[in-house]
Amino acid sequence: MSIQLFDVENKTLEQLVALTNEILLCVSMEYDMDFKIYKLNHIQKQIGDNTVYNMNFTPKGYEQIPMLYFNNALNAYDERLAYLSYYQVIEYFFIRAQNNFFLNIFAEFDLENIDHNELRKILTKYKRVSNERCTLKLIFSNSVDITKFKDWINSSPEYQQKYCHSEKLAIDISMNDENILSKLVERVYSYRCSIAHAKGDVDEYIAIPFINNQIIANELPLLKYLAFEVINKFSQDNI
Repeated sequence: MSIQLFDVENKTLEQLVALTNEILLCVSMEYDMDFKIYKLNHIQKQIGDNTVYNMNFTPKGYEQIPMLYFNNALNAYDERLAYLSYYQVIEYFFIRAQNNFFLNIFAEFDLENIDHNELRKILTKYKRVSNERCTLKLIFSNSVDITKFKDWINSSPEYQQKYCHSEKLAIDISMNDENILSKLVERVYSYRCSIAHAKGDVDEYIAIPFINNQIIANELPLLKYLAFEVINKFSQDNI
C-alpha cells in the first residue's frame, strides 16, 4: 500500500507519523481494512495486484494517546486485549467529559448571588455522572449519533443478527434514542466488566468472566465503531 501526501514539507517526522496513523484509521473505518506494522522479509517482497481506493480525507488532529490504544486494538491477536484497547480509547475521554459536564451546568450558576442549595444540586449532578457506567453514557450521548448508528446496524445483516437478535443484551433499534443509548451502555459495560474479570463500581455491579473468545470477537466491530465515533467527536471539540 502507498499513501501520497501533499504539502507536508514543513512537517516533522512525528507529525508525519501522526498524520499517517490518522489516515490509516479513516481507511479502516471506511473500507474495513486494518493494517499492521511489520518488517518485510524476502518472501514477502513479491509483486501483487494493486487496487486503487479513493477517500475524501481532512486531517482532524486526533490525539495520539487514544490513537495508540486504537492501533493496539487493530494489531491485537487476542480478542480480549483488542476489546480492552478499544475501551481504553473511550475511557481516555472520561475525565474530559465529566469536566465538560460540570462546566456546562456550572455556567448557569449565579456567582454574584450564591444559592447554596442550588450549588449542592450542581455538585450532586456532577457526582452522579462520576461513576464509570454513567460516564460511559455521558460519553456516548455526546458522541454517538443514534440515526447514524441505526444506519450502521442496518448496513449489515451480520450486525443486525449479532447486536439486535443476540440472546443477551440485544439492542432494539426500534426504541427511542434514549433507550437505544442505555442499551448500548449496558452492553459495552457488561462485556468490559466480564473481560476485565470481576469489576465493581459504586452500584456493586460484578460480572464473572465466563465468556468465550468468539463472543468477544463478535463485539469488536461494535466497539470499534463506538471508539471511532468518540475519538472523532472529541477531536473535533478540541480543534
